[in-house]
Amino acid sequence: GHRGRHYRIGHRTALALYRDPDTWLAGHEPRAGSWWPEWAGWLARQSSGAVPARTPGTAPAYPALERAPGTYIHQT
Repeated sequence: GHRGRHYRIGHRTALALYRDPDTWLAGHEPRAGSWWPEWAGWLARQSSGAVPARTPGTAPAYPALERAPGTYIHQT
């Protein structure tokens, strides 16, 4: 990332009361660096793990309309 950049991070439960932006900002110290690693860690903690990708068009509720690229892309 760029030098001198920082981010702030906070946690709020679903039932927590609203905090206006100035109050929120005052209550969260800046952290140096990029927020991306923090977000990636949060996503990993929320995830149940990797699953194999489905073959496109195999979902019973959403069958493929036709083979790619499809004739509809040529319609105007």
